[in-house]
Amino acid sequence: YWEGGLRGLGARPLLGWGPGATPWTLGLHLQPRPGVNPPGEAVGQLHSQPLQVAYELGATGLLLVLAISGLFVWRRWREVRSGEARDPALTVAGLAGLGAAGVALLGTAALDISAVPVALAVVAGMARAGGAGFGRGSLPGRSLPGHSLAWRLAVVLYGAVAVAGLIAPTRAHFRYDRALDLEAGDAAGELAAATALDPDFPWYRAW
Repeated sequence: YWEGGLRGLGARPLLGWGPGATPWTLGLHLQPRPGVNPPGEAVGQLHSQPLQVAYELGATGLLLVLAISGLFVWRRWREVRSGEARDPALTVAGLAGLGAAGVALLGTAALDISAVPVALAVVAGMARAGGAGFGRGSLPGRSLPGHSLAWRLAVVLYGAVAVAGLIAPTRAHFRYDRALDLEAGDAAGELAAATALDPDFPWYRAW
C-alpha cells in the first residue's frame, strides 16, 4: 500500500489527488501480488495517515498539517515549562494522548471512523483547557483574531468560496440518493444528472 501511495504522490506531488480520493484512485498505482493483494482489491486507506495526507493533499498539505500540529504542541509545552499553564497535569495528559495518537496513525488512516477524530478533539481540548488560555501566554498582549475586521472578512470569503465549490457535488449527491429509491428506469435519469453535476466522481458512472 505504501509503495502505491508513494507512486501516486510522485504523480501529483504538490497538491495530491484531492481529499477523500484514496479509495477511488489508489488502484491506479497498486501492483497486485499473488497471495497478498489480489487484482481488483478495494483499498479504502493507505494504513498510514501521514502518507495518506500527502497522497490526498500533496507535500504542501502534509507540511501545513505538520506545521499546525507542531505549533499547537510547542505552544502548549511552552506554557507548561514557563509555569503559565492553569493545569499543567491536564495539559501534559492531553499532549501524551496526542503523542499516542500520532504513533497509532503511523499504522492506520482511520480518520473516517468518527470515534477517531472525536478522540483527537478530546485530548487536544484537554491540552488546550489546561494551558494559559486566550489573552495569556499563547497570545501575549494581543486581541483575539476574531476581533479583527480583516480576519472576519477573510473567514466569510473563505466560507463563500467553499460553499460555491460544494454546490454542484452536493446536488449530485442529492440526485444519487434519489436514484437509490427509484426503479431502474427512473434511477438512470437521476444517475445521469448526478454524473453531469460531478463528472470526475467515478462512483456515479460505476452505478
